[in-house]
Amino acid sequence: MLVELRLRLAESHLMRNSGTVKQVAFWVGFRDEHHFSKMYKHIRGITATEYSRRCNDPLFRHTVAGTDPYSLYPLNRYVVVNENV
Repeated sequence: MLVELRLRLAESHLMRNSGTVKQVAFWVGFRDEHHFSKMYKHIRGITATEYSRRCNDPLFRHTVAGTDPYSLYPLNRYVVVNENV
């Protein structure tokens, strides 16, 4: 539960582009940015850098989670896209 809360707080920082992945890792309580990156990739399925990039790209912005890091059930974590439309 603590790791999930820290990842959500990190996502809120990454959404606002308020620092590098290394800085965000330390801000949310990880002592090692490599451990943070491994945990993020393992739990979320994408890297923290990719998440930050998606937040800043208008084409992918709809695929990121909501901005409330304390929400137990974030909205629209994954989106299915129909390429035939």
